[in-house]
Amino acid sequence: MIPFLRDNLRWLGAGLLLTFASAFGQTWFISLFAEFIKDRHGLTDGSWGSLYTVATLAAAALMFWKGSLADSVPLSRLAPLAALIFGAAAIGMA
Repeated sequence: MIPFLRDNLRWLGAGLLLTFASAFGQTWFISLFAEFIKDRHGLTDGSWGSLYTVATLAAAALMFWKGSLADSVPLSRLAPLAALIFGAAAIGMA
């Protein structure tokens, strides 16, 4: 096991980082801020649910439309681009 970990430390580290970084788009993380977002924008529970549903379906459609990029674009280019897009989304939410 030790040789495997040593030989693959770079890949294992990247996987660990991506696992923890994905929390920002997970429902449990977004729900931590749901009350603040609803209060700030005057949303009811129903309108928040509708907005969240539309966003989830849009993300699913985007994955069907552009998901093949993960197979054709090198990870060294795709990962920084995804990080920039996520950063812009975070700034937009702020």
